[in-house]
Amino acid sequence: MISSLRLPDPVGVVDPIIYTENEKDGPDNVFLRSNGRHQEQARKLHLKIGVINEAKGSCYAEMGQTKVICAVFGPRELTKNESYSDVGKLSCEVYFASSCRPQQKSIFKTEEEKELGDLFENALSLSVQLHLFPKSVIEVKINFIYDDGSFISTALTSASVALGQAGIQMYDLISASSVSLISGSIYVDCDKKEEERQDGALMIAVMPNVNKVATLLQTGCLSQETFCWYIYKNKL
Repeated sequence: MISSLRLPDPVGVVDPIIYTENEKDGPDNVFLRSNGRHQEQARKLHLKIGVINEAKGSCYAEMGQTKVICAVFGPRELTKNESYSDVGKLSCEVYFASSCRPQQKSIFKTEEEKELGDLFENALSLSVQLHLFPKSVIEVKINFIYDDGSFISTALTSASVALGQAGIQMYDLISASSVSLISGSIYVDCDKKEEERQDGALMIAVMPNVNKVATLLQTGCLSQETFCWYIYKNKL
């Protein structure tokens, strides 16, 4: 019998793809990459919470040389200039440090920062029980210090941990990872040099305890076989 105390599924998420046995085959770990890792080997993820005293919750993340800091503020009441909502809102702002985007000279937000802000906002909103925060907004700030590949998945994981550390009621924490297709082979958690050679890439963010996909981002061209192999490797 299903427990009546179990939380309902978050609105907007999707069920993972169901795969069959013949879709589980993937590349063999025959060759070592230039950084010494196998094709299916990810870099070590380092997380440290509570790094910003002024924030209600914060998390610093390192994935290899990729470095990002996330901070959570609120929830606070909506101002008169913000549209009314019975359900809480989550806003997300993204910033790139000069060490991360040295070619960026403008003091105004770039299109990349705006697009990533929307991506993170949509994904993180699905993991938060926003119905518990009527007429309120939760603010998430993501600051990229250095980008050495897989920066989107690293930031999503870090931001989710920051929300949890802030005591925000959530359906589940988000865990994100990415793969790239390079010369017909699949590589997990590529660094910047490897990403420059990729033909396509797939990033997926999941909520493992409720078995839901929060967001999926694909760039380039990937076959169905590659897609299913990645889903299988993420135990979905």
